[in-house]
Amino acid sequence: MTDKKVRFSEKIAYALGDAAAGGIVWKVMSIAFPLFFTNIFGLSFADAAMLMLVARLFDVVTDPIMGSLADRTRSRWGTYRPWLIFGAIPFGLIFALLLYTPDLGPAGKRIYAYTLYLMMMAIYTAVNVPYGSLLGVMTDDDNEKNRFSSYRMVGAYAMGFVTLLSFPYLQKMIGGSDAHQYAVLGAILGAVAALLTLLCGLFTKERLKPVRAEKYSFSQFVNLFRNKPWLILTTAGIFTNFFNGFRYAVVGYMIDYCLDGNVTVGSLIINYTVLMAFGEVTCMIFGALSPRFTTMIGSKRGAFIGSALICIVTSTAFFFIPMDPAWIWAMVGMVVLTSMGIGLYSPLLWSMYSDVADYSTEKFGTSSTGLIFSSGTMAQKLGTALSGSLIAMLLGLAGANMVTDAMGNTSIDPSSVTDSVRNMVWSLFSLIPAGIAVVMALLAYIYPIRKKMNDMKKRQVLATAVCLVLLTAGCFCLPKVKKIATAESTLPALHVEGTRLYAGDEEVCFNGLSYGWHNIWPRFYNEESVATLKDDWGVKIVRAAIGSDDIAKGDNPGIHGGYREEPEYALEHLFKVIDGAIANDMYVIVDWHSHVSYKELAGEFFRTVATRYKGVPNLIYELYNEPVCFSFEDGSENKYADLGNPQRMEEYWDMLKDYAEYLIGIITSIDDRKPLILMGCPAWDQRIDLPAARPVEGYDNLMYTVHFYAATHKDELRNATQAAIDSGLPVFISECAACEATGDGEMDMESWNAWNKLAKDNGVSMIVWSLSDKDETCSMLTREASSEGPWSEEHIKEWGRIAKDWIK
Repeated sequence: MTDKKVRFSEKIAYALGDAAAGGIVWKVMSIAFPLFFTNIFGLSFADAAMLMLVARLFDVVTDPIMGSLADRTRSRWGTYRPWLIFGAIPFGLIFALLLYTPDLGPAGKRIYAYTLYLMMMAIYTAVNVPYGSLLGVMTDDDNEKNRFSSYRMVGAYAMGFVTLLSFPYLQKMIGGSDAHQYAVLGAILGAVAALLTLLCGLFTKERLKPVRAEKYSFSQFVNLFRNKPWLILTTAGIFTNFFNGFRYAVVGYMIDYCLDGNVTVGSLIINYTVLMAFGEVTCMIFGALSPRFTTMIGSKRGAFIGSALICIVTSTAFFFIPMDPAWIWAMVGMVVLTSMGIGLYSPLLWSMYSDVADYSTEKFGTSSTGLIFSSGTMAQKLGTALSGSLIAMLLGLAGANMVTDAMGNTSIDPSSVTDSVRNMVWSLFSLIPAGIAVVMALLAYIYPIRKKMNDMKKRQVLATAVCLVLLTAGCFCLPKVKKIATAESTLPALHVEGTRLYAGDEEVCFNGLSYGWHNIWPRFYNEESVATLKDDWGVKIVRAAIGSDDIAKGDNPGIHGGYREEPEYALEHLFKVIDGAIANDMYVIVDWHSHVSYKELAGEFFRTVATRYKGVPNLIYELYNEPVCFSFEDGSENKYADLGNPQRMEEYWDMLKDYAEYLIGIITSIDDRKPLILMGCPAWDQRIDLPAARPVEGYDNLMYTVHFYAATHKDELRNATQAAIDSGLPVFISECAACEATGDGEMDMESWNAWNKLAKDNGVSMIVWSLSDKDETCSMLTREASSEGPWSEEHIKEWGRIAKDWIK
């Protein structure tokens, strides 16, 4: 017998090993890899599924071989520790390379992915099999083994929580394309994983020696399959990792497909890593409580059955939560409850492998510690990756497919995300794991290494715990989270017929008003100012200009960054204006106020808004204010502002058509009411002739925007606008003023009146710029004006008075 007193520092060192392997590497591979390989790296669903399947077949061979090699190792560092010490750096390096997206064609990417993924599985095996086997030679005391297993799980879940919670914030700090973000994250996390693995190898101690370490014979492998506890436990290990694998691999798709993107709750944006981070911290807490729970129940087998029952109940309950972002806290709560069960059974599994090794010693005369623990690692990888492979195949069968845009970027086709796909994803996160947990409980029930319950009271404790989980799960499903939209709208939906706009059966021609940039004049973005515009000015439609960049920030201390820098701040102010418009029965234009496309960022923005206000008829989506630049994934930008270069303008319009189709696909996949959508044209919305000649196809509730400033834009742009309308193009003037294009200078009322006549004659709606207090002609209010209104005449500038009379 070894000394039962093992230093606390050694338990911490042992925990660092799974903090690296389980908390960083495996956590990222389980949760982020499915999305990474399909949405960012560019593999098809079929390629991603085959990659994971081939890797699993590779593991079936390498894991037992690694167990044999580890058992036969003899060195001054011991039997198992050398693999951690010398495998640490390759472990971190290969992980980093796997998250790098090379600039290769489809075939080259497939080769790269297969090569690096198989190398990752090999080095993971070379490190993690000896790490798991290390538990069998650190102590022979059963209670100490449980404590070591508990520390291991706490280390894995604590680091998993940190990894998942920090993931979106690190991405934001890194910036650039998604591929660049993942490459840098891979380097950072790979370095941390290598360091933690090295520390684990250096500061743990092997106190026991394997009973026999000779080369394994074929008969010993046969004996392994005669070991009934090993067969049952390995099968249970595969199913526990099926359970974890389905949930982790599908959560990213669940957020994107079922909830239509990240869910914003106040200032918190819940994405797939943040959602699972709630579960990780729960697993960490209940992993620490697992030894006490096992002692209370009286046997590892009984504790495993109890934790599996928790997973069955809570996973089933999740299925009945409505597929609606308004229920996000119920989803978070159920993830937490399920993670209680996961946290309780995870340490038990590895401790039970140690019991199997002891059983092997008694039954066959050799512990085969490395071989037995290698099966645990094999079960972990087999269950997790087969679940990922099955998910990719099932989503493909359900109808989800990939699409490649004009720039060669591969992503999920939003139009393929049907109800069939959403229902499949929802079931993959709930009912299917619940069924897997049933198998886990049955396998634990027939597991032959057991201790009887001490008395009936402990059975009652287990039954009471399960009943409490049932009751709590029911409580989460009964109350609905407060609906996000603040008021029901009575407005008719807007639709285009020919070149005219209709609200229901009535033709409409709006005179409306635009707020200034949200990040420069946020003080006006409130529900009270919207009510003032409706009641005092007679406004029926407002425009919220959500700036993408921190324009003029350097010249104006205190100005906030745009959506790129402060998305939560932008959404907070946008939602106030939208909610005010809904409450006051007004239409509201959601304007992506940018001169650069930022395609992926715009997609995220419109996905969030469309999800929150799905089915609300008040919303109009303006996809791109004044196109000037097109941004690419590598962070570069091309300017297309040269009006005198016809070839450049044609090229730019082709890119903008792809951009529009991408965003229309996102919005309409969420909101099936066919909302009115506005699309800009090249060169600050001046080249209306380009969409007139080649409009966007496939969506008929679409209008094209023209912007004019009357003192600058006169007959030439008016004639082009009239010609576009005459050709059958529906036009919407979403920004205009009587002054110069700079926003300042003298007003040209003759040109302004000419524009008004064109709009009135053709039924074209006009939105004037802007509700702001800047010292320039087109700002309507003075600096002394209140943020909410009403505004007295002394606080309304000349252009504001003109606009107010014009609207009325």
